[in-house]
Amino acid sequence: MGVSVRIVDEHFGKSKLSIFDLQYPSDTVTMRELITRRVEEEVAQVNHMKRNPDRIKAEHRMFLAGLTRRSPEVLLNPDAGGKKGKPVDAAAAVKTALKAFDAGSFFVLFNDKQYENLDDQIVLTPNSEVVFLRLTPLIGG
Repeated sequence: MGVSVRIVDEHFGKSKLSIFDLQYPSDTVTMRELITRRVEEEVAQVNHMKRNPDRIKAEHRMFLAGLTRRSPEVLLNPDAGGKKGKPVDAAAAVKTALKAFDAGSFFVLFNDKQYENLDDQIVLTPNSEVVFLRLTPLIGG
């Protein structure tokens, strides 16, 4: 039996980027599984929009794009970078996100508690809120 939880994407010091519900297959997950499912969902959305460019909206959540050097336009625009229509690789995106988490590029807050270890287990409930808080690196520091 799965559980649906509230996912909030934030950029530190700015407003919330997006809020949506995401279904998890189990109520007990590790941080690694939590992040993996979150990234897989975004990759699925990006790939869907690449196949249906008329459905791209400015408010589309692009949390993953902030973890790579690729801009949201490059991820969504099938003509960008000479990779016409090539779908985003979910496994590579998950690997990038997990490395970014380990490097401290973003934090995960589960019910207002910060988790720092990918192997930490949490128990999801329908009232759970998971905040993905992306940090802005300082230039020159």
